[in-house]
Amino acid sequence: MITKEQEQRLRNWARANRECPKTKKGATQVFCESLRYYYDRQPEEGEQLPVMRPLPATRGIDLADADLLDAAYRDERMTSVNRDVLRLHYCCFVSPNTIEHKLSLGHKTFQRHKERAVSQLFSIVETLSETVVK
Repeated sequence: MITKEQEQRLRNWARANRECPKTKKGATQVFCESLRYYYDRQPEEGEQLPVMRPLPATRGIDLADADLLDAAYRDERMTSVNRDVLRLHYCCFVSPNTIEHKLSLGHKTFQRHKERAVSQLFSIVETLSETVVK
């Protein structure tokens, strides 16, 4: 059974993923930025450095908890079916019938799969939070 606290934490995680996307640098961008450090090159007159965009306002989003859930979501112990169930339901707002069809789950088994996915996610969260505390 999914508790209200778990449901709130999952909705917070999904909202953080929708509203605060993590941009990753491509290999070319990392290489070009490293050239500046490798050759100790100073910017020329009139040259503008890349602008760092501020994160959008995070109204009521607990980013620390969302990052913890995200780490558990990306953990190797999390099965791909459970990842897909959580992502489609919480982040993409796909209906349970469509999720069952897309993931080839049995008819009317979405709730059981969702509970398994949440259970697995929060067991990984517990182990991750224990390793951080130690």
